[in-house]
Amino acid sequence: PVENSRLPVSQDNLEIIKSGMYKVVNGNGTAKRARNSKIKDFYGKTGTPEMGSVKLGNRYKNVWFVGFGRDATNRMIAIAVFVEHGDFGGTVSAPIAAKILKEWLPDPDADDDNQQ
Repeated sequence: PVENSRLPVSQDNLEIIKSGMYKVVNGNGTAKRARNSKIKDFYGKTGTPEMGSVKLGNRYKNVWFVGFGRDATNRMIAIAVFVEHGDFGGTVSAPIAAKILKEWLPDPDADDDNQQ
């Protein structure tokens, strides 16, 4: 990757952000439904931006989840799920991310004959 610029954020602040993102997935946060045993140190964030107008009666939500971590082979994994007209990021996008990762990543404890 080519680095074009760098945000002026201190390492201390980055650690605070990572700690919060870890708790969002691994604690009782909004992305707890994204947990995946195949990814160690999984970090994530959900979002639910509202669009349209309540006054005009066309209010809706777009929902998302972004996450990153490392798989059993220590590869960095990143995922983003965006759903138009969803409910909440934690109830829609985070579970979709978990399902995608479950299907995509091999189970390190499974027999080779049983892997798809």
